[in-house]
Amino acid sequence: NRSARHAPSASLFISLHQKRLGRQTSCFTFCSGTMPAHRVIRIALVALLRCCASAPLAADDLSHATGIALEVDAACSEEGDLNLLQRRGAKLVNDGGMQQNSTNHSNELGSGLSLPTTPLHRVHVHLTPNEAILSFGAVMALLFGVSLMQQCRYANRPADILEDDGLTQKVKRLAERSGSMSLAIARDANTRVSRDENLGLAFRAGVFALLAAVPTLNDQLRKWFIYMHYDTGYMCVLLVWTMGRSVGSTVANAFDALLGTVLAFVYNFIIMGFFPDGYHIHGRPYAWWAGAIYLIATVLLTMYGTSRNGVRVWCLSYHVSNMMYFLKPTDAFSTSQYSSGFHLNTQGTAFGYIVVTVASSVLAYAAVSLPTPRMSHRLALARLFATQREISAILTSVLTIHTGESGDVKVTLARSHDFVEHIEHDVNVLREDINDSWWEHFDLGIYRDIRHKMSLHCDVLQLLLSVIHAMHPALAQAVSTESRHVLAKKLKKELEQQVMSTLQLWERCTLFISDGVVTDEEVESLAESMAECERDLGALSAAYRKQEEKEFYKHHELYKYDIQFIFLLGSASRIIIDHAQHLSQRRAETPRWYFFEALSPRHLLERFCDAGQQEFAFRNSVSLFLCFIVGYWGVAGVIPQYSDYIASNASLLLSTAIGSALKKNLGRVQGLVLGISLGAILHGFIQPSSNCYDPPNRTAGYIITFLFVFATFFLYQSTTEFSYVFYLMSGFGMMKILKPCSSMTDTQQDALSFKSVVQAVTCVAIMSAVDLLLCSSAGKLAQQTAVTLLETARTRMMSAVQDTEEPEDQSGDELRLLVLELQSKANDAAMEPRVWGKKFNKTMYKQLVWHGSHMRLSILNYYWAVRHQAQIPESNDCSLSPQLQDADRNVHRILHSCPSMANLKVLYEELLDELVVFVDSQVKARTLVDGIRTAKESNLRTTDVLAEVKKLSQELTSGVGDLKTGEETLEKDVKVCLHVVVLMMEICASLCKNLEETMKINS
Repeated sequence: NRSARHAPSASLFISLHQKRLGRQTSCFTFCSGTMPAHRVIRIALVALLRCCASAPLAADDLSHATGIALEVDAACSEEGDLNLLQRRGAKLVNDGGMQQNSTNHSNELGSGLSLPTTPLHRVHVHLTPNEAILSFGAVMALLFGVSLMQQCRYANRPADILEDDGLTQKVKRLAERSGSMSLAIARDANTRVSRDENLGLAFRAGVFALLAAVPTLNDQLRKWFIYMHYDTGYMCVLLVWTMGRSVGSTVANAFDALLGTVLAFVYNFIIMGFFPDGYHIHGRPYAWWAGAIYLIATVLLTMYGTSRNGVRVWCLSYHVSNMMYFLKPTDAFSTSQYSSGFHLNTQGTAFGYIVVTVASSVLAYAAVSLPTPRMSHRLALARLFATQREISAILTSVLTIHTGESGDVKVTLARSHDFVEHIEHDVNVLREDINDSWWEHFDLGIYRDIRHKMSLHCDVLQLLLSVIHAMHPALAQAVSTESRHVLAKKLKKELEQQVMSTLQLWERCTLFISDGVVTDEEVESLAESMAECERDLGALSAAYRKQEEKEFYKHHELYKYDIQFIFLLGSASRIIIDHAQHLSQRRAETPRWYFFEALSPRHLLERFCDAGQQEFAFRNSVSLFLCFIVGYWGVAGVIPQYSDYIASNASLLLSTAIGSALKKNLGRVQGLVLGISLGAILHGFIQPSSNCYDPPNRTAGYIITFLFVFATFFLYQSTTEFSYVFYLMSGFGMMKILKPCSSMTDTQQDALSFKSVVQAVTCVAIMSAVDLLLCSSAGKLAQQTAVTLLETARTRMMSAVQDTEEPEDQSGDELRLLVLELQSKANDAAMEPRVWGKKFNKTMYKQLVWHGSHMRLSILNYYWAVRHQAQIPESNDCSLSPQLQDADRNVHRILHSCPSMANLKVLYEELLDELVVFVDSQVKARTLVDGIRTAKESNLRTTDVLAEVKKLSQELTSGVGDLKTGEETLEKDVKVCLHVVVLMMEICASLCKNLEETMKINS
């Protein structure tokens, strides 16, 4: 009994409930006016007996059983009191208890009772909490099974999302001959496909987020999760953070989350086994010290010993929360929700995170699998054919530029360069899809060979793009000379035939890879295409030799850039022929289990000794320990004691990025603050009442969940610069939107939201401070990368000039990665604030990137000419055939027979050494005055080097005079290779000179 809100003091409000299956079910509610206490008791007892018997309760039955003439009391018939009864009745009906069928809201039966005119019929609950969780689990199992069926059904079908069915046949034929048209089609298709992909992924994430929100918004499931002490709000967070763009990436993320969660549970199970329920008040201090030492040891083990950052993130985010509870002083008789004394407790938070992670992983897996699976294998097959068409278009385009049929050469060259960069991006995405596809089929059956051959295809693509990149400077230099038109016109037919047969062989290689089944007919067809390509390459070589001048120097000055283009075209054909030869051998590949490889002692030792891993582990370990200490002791009442929120957030924000990027730390603040603030605001629409017995607004909850996940996931996938912000905003926002109900007042809720924001900002501030103190700035990293790039280029060039030793990285990937790293560090350094020293010179670094990229191409050209072909790293066999070894000795024998070659080696070494010193002094100059002074002191003898190269070219006229030309193709012809070697020496010296001039100007 309790007093009614709007009635006199004698008026009572009585509510009887049944407690069944862990919940209260309304049975009878009435309001009494000025009625004697004994009458109230008689009414209550009769109602209670009827309620316990689950019998219908009517007003007439109640009056007859009590013998009390019930009349209307003015206090109870007040409009406000009746509305109060109606509101509470509606609420109780929504709670799943009794249903009130009435045409009138009340009936005046006597003094002080307001009851319905018709009986209150009890409605049986359709699902109990146990039945609800079984139904939910059945839905999860059904989704998982259907997803597996769809994955098997679409396993080896190329994805159709990269096809543009709106193109006419005329446009497609034009794209095959025009690189500009092909680039335009590819960019239009990418824009459309990217938009459709992002919208589709966001819609899938929003729909399956509704299922992830059911345990929070459904009464029966929520009560089961509360009874089991499981955190329902984390299910949607795990969904949006584990769902990737494909099945493979999603499975990899889910594996990281599940392994990290299990590892955290094992850590907690061990320490709680020795010290049940953690450290107690007035207990022995050795338990606290044991927990602190155990925390340090496990964090360092996870930081240094784990190769996958996802495992590290999920493990530590749970582990630091568990250890905060362990180290928090508690009462000796208190019971925890953890497994203690080596007894498994499934009804606890730690085990609950495993259950929630499994359910979230199934939902994420189903989201990318239904209705059509977005498999990495299918996406890789689609991009395999797409890159094959793009390579065909770009080779056709550069040929039209060389033959003078492309119109505006400068415009076409610029578009061709953009197209190559576009293909490079596609190759990187293709390689990611190939790596992720392992998580879909684990290299079982034919998928092992398909994945290996697609990886080899990526290596071939990368080398072909380097060859095409090297063609662009040759075409740019040759377009202004009349000799190009003469030579190109005479060799046009052979060049076109060579490109056509090469592209046909390239297409057959792609088809050979796609299905994984190699038949004898396919091998014979591949052999026929290789023979045809060899014949056309021989015909081109014969036609070229007819146009060759007898005097080496004269022919070099007239056609040096055309010779380079023809040599590179022959090298591209040779790459594809060697690729086809390798595929036709039908080698069986052994499956790889990366999980077991990562756990091997050799890999563990390599990771521990890796400098980058040590820097990452030490920096983030310090950040995590500081966040844990701040949360343990608290700060000035704003951050309460024993708060695990700061350390847990620090674990979720672990990043593998090296260096202290201002953009990364600002993104952390934006993502956390926006997610926490918006989530707290939207949570108020779902749970408007502070009374946890009041059910949440389910409709608003489902609508808000869908819209929030849809919007943030779409923005996360669509943007590049702010993707990390929306990634954090999505997860932390859902934490607050679907957080458990709290009985705190509105003022307390506001204070809690404010403290959450303060703790999030404190976490990011600590991590940023550690980054600034323990890491070099992006500007210093850019300086180091620039010097390393030039030192590596100097080593490679001198290795090529002095001897024929094959470099460890013949494909030039080390130089390419250094160029990309320099570009990235320069962009980060441009955003950093500069307190001391001059402003970061982004223009100078842009010139360094451009010249470094062209120097890499010159060095690769030199090696290809020395080895007579651009070799692909498919067998890791650097040995040459006897024929190529003889030709290689001829090249160096002729070069070393020239008197100027010895002096040229010395001059080149001095030039490159001086260039490294000059660039080092420029990038490290603290003021503009220092930059100008060091620029005046430099003296690159590029003029002497160019003069010596010209002298070498003249001396080669007599050196190759008695050389007999055989039937070798152009990429193996000694004279052609000597032309390319001399040209590369000239180009490399010119690049050094141009770099010196531009850096002096920009300093």
